[in-house]
Amino acid sequence: MRQFIVGGMVYAIGFQKLQSVDELLNKGIDEKHNIPGFQMPQTGLWTVAFDKVENQERLEAYQHVELNAGQILKVITSVVRAIFDHYNVSQSGAYYWCAAPRPFREKENRSRGFI
Repeated sequence: MRQFIVGGMVYAIGFQKLQSVDELLNKGIDEKHNIPGFQMPQTGLWTVAFDKVENQERLEAYQHVELNAGQILKVITSVVRAIFDHYNVSQSGAYYWCAAPRPFREKENRSRGFI
């Protein structure tokens, strides 16, 4: 797990290796349905999760955080760097992550005028 700080908040990013379609299905990931023809990479697939450490400690995962444009860029850059560094060590065949839960995303998109 890697940690980084943006806007005075500590974030953590972690990776978990999945090696079979059964492991994907056990996590509720149905890539054969989402991506027809999907084949599990020989070097495995890693799930990626990141959040504020404080949210995880309070069991309030993936709560929205207000950030300015510069802070958003720092978060994205930190996550991308962590994935690149992880790939350089693991040679992962693929990465999988999803955004916040759908009702939360829809609420955010609606509040920002996207839908």
